[in-house]
Amino acid sequence: MTFMLVLGVVLWIAAVACYWRSGVASLFHPAGYYLFFHGLVFVVRPILGAVYDYRYIYHVFQFTPSDAERITALLVADVGLVSFMAAVLYVGRERLVLRGRERGIEIARRRFPGAMWLALALCLGPAVYSTILSLSKKLADSGDMVLDAATGAYINTSTNGYLTDSGNMLIPIVVLIAWYYRFRPASLLPFIVYMGARLINGGGRWTFVMAAASMALAYLYDRRRAWPEWRTIALGVMAMALFTVVGANRAFFAEMLSDQVATSEEVTFLAPLEDEHYANQEMLEYLVYIIPERTKTYGWFLDNLQVLTEPIPRVLWPGKPVGPPIQPYKLFDYGYPIGMTYSLPGEGWAQAGWIGVILWCGLFGALCGKAYNWFARSMQTEYQVACYILLLPLSIQLFRDGQLISALRFPLFYLVPIALWWLFAFAAGRRVRRVSDPRRLIAARPA
Repeated sequence: MTFMLVLGVVLWIAAVACYWRSGVASLFHPAGYYLFFHGLVFVVRPILGAVYDYRYIYHVFQFTPSDAERITALLVADVGLVSFMAAVLYVGRERLVLRGRERGIEIARRRFPGAMWLALALCLGPAVYSTILSLSKKLADSGDMVLDAATGAYINTSTNGYLTDSGNMLIPIVVLIAWYYRFRPASLLPFIVYMGARLINGGGRWTFVMAAASMALAYLYDRRRAWPEWRTIALGVMAMALFTVVGANRAFFAEMLSDQVATSEEVTFLAPLEDEHYANQEMLEYLVYIIPERTKTYGWFLDNLQVLTEPIPRVLWPGKPVGPPIQPYKLFDYGYPIGMTYSLPGEGWAQAGWIGVILWCGLFGALCGKAYNWFARSMQTEYQVACYILLLPLSIQLFRDGQLISALRFPLFYLVPIALWWLFAFAAGRRVRRVSDPRRLIAARPA
């Protein structure tokens, strides 16, 4: 086991070196985000697990992997790293030139600025309503989410996921406001208020990291810098600190506001990074533990059919399947993997073994490389830059979840304000062109 941990460190350092020498290394390249994800959950955390003898996830999931299964899981993660990095660096080779204030938000400041503000105003109402609704239910200790015992998934029983997730529109709103005013202190107030609201609301703490990362990317783009300076690093450290605080006691702030006190007297002390939010290694071990030895089959990528059923609200389809409509096996038949996230290499293993790991990680590496090339070759309009800086940090969530449905679900409400912004600007541009059309002016001139 020690040899595998050392091998993981060596392989990760080699991947970092290849990335650095590729000539495209920057905070705007997706390869760096995968290196961060892999280094945290598949390199650093397994070492800490060996030092502190992690047992929490094994106890919750109700399984104990053998040494061979733990070694196989580490190898799966390493094969995924090589596959992803090879694909993303081979495809995403375009040199990026940040245009900063020559392009991006500067275009919006000169052309149809009202279009952006109208879009943000329309999105603000539903986003704030969703946040207040979520907070009120938490304070009242009520909710619409019911745990399905067979799958471990939470089901929305009275509202729908669109209303619940619309609160995520606050992230592009606060980022665009700060970017528009070039990060003057007053322009950061909406961002601070949003962070405070999320701190009080609890849960969904990944939004802290996503919002802070998008804010940092917008700042770097505006300053035409490929790497952060100390102020941006400080923002990232603050975000990670809040991330840890919220995760350590999700209910504390809600209880403080509602004058409620937690009734549970049991306090669980976990070692550093032992909780489920970083536990992709144990989750990968669980997949190796059951697939294919106990399930007798792989998933054959049938879980991707969920993209066809997921958009339909459950209130309109009472018999909607929980999770993918076709499931060759059920994870909960072999343990209790509550809160399971597959990760990219884990999803590949679950669907087709070693070949699946290479194909799945290589596919998403190539797609991330394509997205990077698109941005590097683009005109870097305000819409293109906004889309990229908001979606790039979400790639970490995709790497963690590993499933196609995550790639489609999470970006939706990040893109709604930008889509409305583009639509209003397009309509305003057509009106200006129509009014200033020389043929209309000639036709309107009196004889």
